[in-house]
Amino acid sequence: MRAWTFGGSPPGAGLPVHGARCSGRELIAPAGCELLVRQEADVRFAAEIFCEVLTKRCYCCTGQDPMSRMGSARGTIVEASSAMDGPPVFATVERSEGGASVPAFAGGSSSAKLWRRLSRDGRLMPRARLKISDRRAMMGSILESTDVKNKLEDLSGVVLKPGENPYNALIEACNDDPAQIQALYAAHRVRRNAQQREKFVSPEFNELIIDPYLLRLENPDIEPGFKDARNCMTFWGRPPIHVLELADKLQQKLQACAPSIWLMPLHRMHITTLEVAFSRTPEEIHAIKTILESAIPKIANYTYRHRARLVKPMISYDLSAFAVSFLPASGEKRVSPPAVAPDSADMIQQGDGYSYHHLRRDTWNAAQEAGITIDSRYIVPSAHITLGRYLTHEDYATPEQRKKWVETIDEINRWLETEVWENAESDLVGEWIVGQEKGLDVRVGTLWYGGGRTVLMGEGF
Repeated sequence: MRAWTFGGSPPGAGLPVHGARCSGRELIAPAGCELLVRQEADVRFAAEIFCEVLTKRCYCCTGQDPMSRMGSARGTIVEASSAMDGPPVFATVERSEGGASVPAFAGGSSSAKLWRRLSRDGRLMPRARLKISDRRAMMGSILESTDVKNKLEDLSGVVLKPGENPYNALIEACNDDPAQIQALYAAHRVRRNAQQREKFVSPEFNELIIDPYLLRLENPDIEPGFKDARNCMTFWGRPPIHVLELADKLQQKLQACAPSIWLMPLHRMHITTLEVAFSRTPEEIHAIKTILESAIPKIANYTYRHRARLVKPMISYDLSAFAVSFLPASGEKRVSPPAVAPDSADMIQQGDGYSYHHLRRDTWNAAQEAGITIDSRYIVPSAHITLGRYLTHEDYATPEQRKKWVETIDEINRWLETEVWENAESDLVGEWIVGQEKGLDVRVGTLWYGGGRTVLMGEGF
């Protein structure tokens, strides 16, 4: 490591994420990095720009430490001017790859340069410019999913044992009691919403976590020709029409508050019952699918004879996305539409004693028994349909806007509880028996944002 000492403490907004860190009066970067300045007086200013640009405050920042993959790396930091019209401080971020110089930190402008005004204490700071010398590095391989920056931790309090089916652990911790299972799901979503609300309204709010993949897919000018190469395999539950109608209403209410949000198309909505593998190559997913082939019909049709009910919808949210979440049922009044006649299934499991968490446990077991090691990003007590994501800070730039957002969500959740939950007279139904209209959707491909293809869709009821 090399360290440069400056005349004052750099004012970086937290820990930079691109192979450097601020510590007291030092700016520390990996060996091979250089900070180039034209005059000694510009050194401290260069440190400030370094900290500002390399923190996650730039919406197109990948959030990835490029130095961790470089091996032998040589580069500098940013290109900036020490004043709006003053002498410049020059720097770039580059690495060597096959004899070609490519950027380690890729910005998000089709003109291959990014201008961003920085402000501190209400004072306009000089503009910083990041130069991209070769766009070949701006590929999916250097991007990171929002999951990296936005860990979905289990807030239920259940502790897992190594090697066990993680879904069975919660069932056992709850003594296989539907009321206790519901209480743990509720505890998780209430605690997480409270945690995320605090982040939105905090004076220390820094930024939303904007998905760099979705951003490029929705705005092709950022990186022409960009493709999402993350292939996955999952078992999805597909919402019936009455749940889609509810989701549509919720999206309308949220968009009225924040017009710039990205909304999941209704036909792509799903609940992930089990994620088998993620971020693999097409060949790797095909190999997993081949191993699972004999078990796929049983898994896809499992909900036809094992019916788990979800109730009490509520908006759940964080800094990257928002969803409608449900709880496993525990004796609530039935309000779902009846199964399409004739419903002649030889039922094995139904009633609230067989919960959505039991369904997740059983699909885990079926996949594992077929010879697959389950590779899920997270195992948490959550049953949610993603409604949308953030692609810009436009509606969240001020404390007043962010307060309006969380208050809108609070208001929607009160409306759901008083007007929709267990209300047979409501125009909207706040209940879902997984498998209504469609069985499980065994799905492969680029599944983020509802894409990919169906291997087999199970029979609905």
